[in-house]
Amino acid sequence: MVMTGCAKAPVNGKLDGMWKMTGMEIKHTGEIREPERIFFCIELHSIEVSDKGGNAGTFIGYMEKRGNEMMVERFVDGTGVLEDDERLKPFGMNRLKTDFNIEHVTDNRLVLSSDYARLSFKRF
Repeated sequence: MVMTGCAKAPVNGKLDGMWKMTGMEIKHTGEIREPERIFFCIELHSIEVSDKGGNAGTFIGYMEKRGNEMMVERFVDGTGVLEDDERLKPFGMNRLKTDFNIEHVTDNRLVLSSDYARLSFKRF
């Protein structure tokens, strides 16, 4: 008997998976936030950002990892393409296209930094 299977291997290494945001530092003000239920799900070339405890919503976007950098853009929700960057601020992004530096990633922890915010996560 011969068995074969088809599975997508993680193209982003330890970055792929479900992450719960544990902290957000807004760089220009120094404000520290501790989000209650903000999640990032990263897989292949997609990212889902979701506010499970509030009214910020859920958005799916395109993600590209290049070395220690990650670019996210082209977010959509149930009504179409997102055109208002203010709707991404609860997720630590202030632009429709955001470039993150991957400061730290392990099996359990992730730290992303952009010109707007520094985001800390634990694997969920």
